[in-house]
Amino acid sequence: MPYLTLPDGTKFGQARAILRYIGKHTGLYPEDPLAALRVDELMDALDEYQGIVNAVGQGLPQEEKEAAPAPKAVTLPHAWPRSMLSWAPTAPTGSLLAIL
Repeated sequence: MPYLTLPDGTKFGQARAILRYIGKHTGLYPEDPLAALRVDELMDALDEYQGIVNAVGQGLPQEEKEAAPAPKAVTLPHAWPRSMLSWAPTAPTGSLLAIL
C-alpha cells in the first residue's frame, strides 16, 4: 500500500486519499464540490477498471498467463466512460479535470 510521510513524520495511507491531498495542495483538485465529485467519480471508476483488468488470468500458472493472448475487450460493470468523460471538455483550465 502506498503511503505519504509528512515533514513531521505523520504517515497516511490509501492512494486516492493521498492523490486528493496532493491535488488540493498543488491546485490540481477542484475546490468546487461538484467538480470534486466528478474527479472522485472518475478516479473510483478507473480504480474499478484496474481491478477488472488485473483479474484477467488470475489464478493461472505464470506460464499460462504469459502464453495467453491479451484480452480483446473487457466488459465493464457499467458504461462509465461515455457518461463521465462527456463533461471533461468543460473542466476549468489547470484543474485535474482538465488534465484528465
